Amino acid sequence: MTTQDFSLLGAITSAIRGLRHFGIRSRTLKSRLAVDVATLNAFLYRNRNQFRNDKGHASLSLVAKAAKRFLDELNLDKLCSDFASTLPLAIDVANNGNDQKELHLPSRQRCEFLLVKIHGSFLLVEKLCIYCALSADKQVMRVRLGHFWNMAMNGLAAVSGIW
Repeated sequence: MTTQDFSLLGAITSAIRGLRHFGIRSRTLKSRLAVDVATLNAFLYRNRNQFRNDKGHASLSLVAKAAKRFLDELNLDKLCSDFASTLPLAIDVANNGNDQKELHLPSRQRCEFLLVKIHGSFLLVEKLCIYCALSADKQVMRVRLGHFWNMAMNGLAAVSGIW
């Protein structure tokens, strides 16, 4: 085997480990985000009549909708764990150089599907960060104004947990 083959095997091994770690990490972050979104939804439901024409309240609802969409539509943890289950074990990749067996990897279309889903989730998280920044700015304006500053602090706390 050449040094290029060893570097390729090392890259495949690190990609497998990274994908499995990403699936586990996204599962824990998703559970934390679900708690923060539930808190924000309860806050929005409680104050929907009092602040129905407020721009800060509308921006909070945009944050809640984007976060709910991220939680419901994108199951990155499930996609990554399903994809990682089709990959060979890291020890099989390392032993491949000695035995000269073939590596059976997932199809190109499945890899592209996972990449498209990850890219879509990145765009959704980017949009969520923008909504959080705008909402936090509006809540800080309300605190500076001094009118219903305690409600603004509650909204700011809910947004900062998501952001």
